[in-house]
Parts: sequence; C-alpha cells; structure tokens
Amino acid sequence: MTSNLSLATRRGGRIFSLANKNKRNLSCGRCLVSSVGVHQESTPRSSWRGNESLVSSPPTYSTGLSVSSACSYSTTAAICQAKLDLSLVKELRKRSGAPIVDCKKALQEIDVADTETEVVLQRALDWLRQHGAAKASSKLQGRAQADGLVALSSTDTAAVLVQVASETDFASKSETFGQFVDTVAKAVLESANESTPERLSEDSVLALPTTSSSSTVKDALDEAIVAIRENLSISKVILWTNVGSKAVPNSRFVGYVHNRTDHSPNAGSAAAIVQVAPMDKATVDESTLQEIGKKLAMHIVAARPLYKSAQDVPDSVLDKEREILRLEMEQQEGGKKKPDELVEKILNGKLQKYLGGICMDLQKHMIEEGNPVIGKYLKQHKVQLLRFESMEINP
Repeated sequence: MTSNLSLATRRGGRIFSLANKNKRNLSCGRCLVSSVGVHQESTPRSSWRGNESLVSSPPTYSTGLSVSSACSYSTTAAICQAKLDLSLVKELRKRSGAPIVDCKKALQEIDVADTETEVVLQRALDWLRQHGAAKASSKLQGRAQADGLVALSSTDTAAVLVQVASETDFASKSETFGQFVDTVAKAVLESANESTPERLSEDSVLALPTTSSSSTVKDALDEAIVAIRENLSISKVILWTNVGSKAVPNSRFVGYVHNRTDHSPNAGSAAAIVQVAPMDKATVDESTLQEIGKKLAMHIVAARPLYKSAQDVPDSVLDKEREILRLEMEQQEGGKKKPDELVEKILNGKLQKYLGGICMDLQKHMIEEGNPVIGKYLKQHKVQLLRFESMEINP
C-alpha cells in the first residue's frame, strides 16, 4: 500500500514526517490519520522499504493501536469532535469576535474531552487572547474614522438616515460594509412607531434586532469589524415617522443618495430626505410631488442649507453673526465712524445675504431650470416643504 512513510526519518523512536513538520498528520495506505498519541516505531528500521513505500509490519501508536485500527479510532473521534465544534465555534465567535477560522483553531488546540462547555470556551478565549486574534475591535478603538457611508431608507409612514463611520474608503467601498449599513437602516426603519424619538443614540440602535436574523445590530457590527479589521461606529441616526398625531395627510418622504456605492443602491457619500405635501386645499398629483421632492433633496446635498426658513434661525445665531459683521465693518472703516442709521442699514443687508446662504427658502434652486428662488418656486407649484435632513461623509 502507498505511504508517505518513505519520506520519514527516525529520531529517538519517533517518526517525523518531512512533508508535514508539525507532526499532526500521518498517512497510512488508505486514509489520513490525525495523531491520537505519540507514534512509536514497533519494528526495526530494516523492515521499512522506503523506496517502495511499503511497510512490512504496521507501526503502532502509544495507545497500542495499529495504523489501521487508529484510522477507525480517529475517524470516530473526529466525528464526535466535529459535532462538538459546530456548536462551540458559533458561541466562541459570538463571545470573542474572532474569525471563524481562528475560533476553530482555538478549539482544536485545547483539550475539549470530558470538559464542561463553559470551561472549554474560557480556555479557547484564553488561547485567542494569547495569539492576538480575540476581539479585533479592542485593538481598533480610538483610531480615527475619516470615511464611511450614509444610507437612506423610507416607506409611506417612516424614513431613516444613517451615517456609519469607517477609517478608510477601502472599507466603505467593501461589500461587507455596504451590507452592514443597509442592515442598520432597515433595522431602524422596522422599529419605527409614533413614540420613537427623531434622533437615536448608537446604543439604542445597537440593541435593535436585525430583519434578516435573530441577531442584533451589535452582532452585525462585531462581525463587520472582524471581517474588515477597521474601527467602525454608527455616527448619526435620524428617524422620521408620519403616523398617529405626527401624521400629515397626503405628505410624502422623498430622498436622494449621492455617489451611490456599488454594493448598495441606498448608500453613498451623502444623502438628503425631505417631507413634502400639497399646500392647504391644493391638489398635487403623486408624480409631481415625488419629482419636486427629489429635486429639493438633490439641491440640499449640493447647497447644504442649515434651516428651512429665516424664521427657523435661532436668535443666538443671528446675534452672533450681527456682532461679527459689526466688527468687520469697524476694521474696514479704519477709525472713521459712520452714522448709526447707515451702519444698521449695511448690517441688515449683510445679514440678509448671510440668511440667503443658510435658509433653504431663500436659496436659488440649483437643480431646477432657471434657478428660481425655492420659496417662490414651491408657492408656484402649491407644494410645502415640511422638513428636511441631510448627512454627508467628509463635508
């Protein structure tokens, strides 16, 4: 029978395979045997016929079994081991966050025979920590997150914007990352109800169940971190609902995703969402409402307005800007003081220009032909903008 023993050399009564230096596998004629003990040579060297790869007398193991007997013994043991490993690997991966390959290796390296599951898992965790594979996220904490993706998801009654941060664009462009961002957005959308807050914390999102399995968003995050090997986090989450007391009749959520990733049609480098509705007693068909909403969302990504109208700008913001403008004027005057009425007139003009840059209804529509002022444009089409939100990576 054919054997790899022709490649072996004898050292102190043990057989060491040159083809496999770690001594884990020894080939007999019919199958590959995982060593269950120290392989002892039971016959003189003269009985080995190396060039013909024949064994005149089957070698034995320290257990007293011949190679052929050991084959049967190790096969049975391997089956039992496999049955044990499947359940242990899953639990070990969940606890450690290490790759499946490392989890399997840890369980193979430790003694699992006649040992309680909890003890086995603890030994495996110790092995993983010693070999630097356990909990990759612990090594990544604190590293700067300069990239990522923004995801958008919506229905007739709810809409969500999610921003997930990564360290590099290499990670954000990966399929694993794109799928994770989608998972987060869908999980948040499924949790929407009338009492859900508009802004969700990362901890509350991590506790949500995912729609694809019984696991949580935290489990999905751990798996993504282990697979990508970068520091990942859920930076921002905005959730709108249009149900119960918050419902606005005939309103629609419409969004736009800029620079979409290849692995998700709902995720990209920037996104905006608007809630639009017909003005009181006005009738606007669905397609027109959707088109106007999408163009508004596209404008928001491009122009980055901060407020819907001048009435939404806090007094503290206006006071601060007015003071900055006043100081600028004093420096430009070079000690020459203008009349107070003229100064106030100039300040109001500059402040109005400032508001035109941050208030959406005062901006010129960057997407619509002719670039009309958005406030006038919406009145012309009898559509009202109820609210808007946007997110962007590396603004």
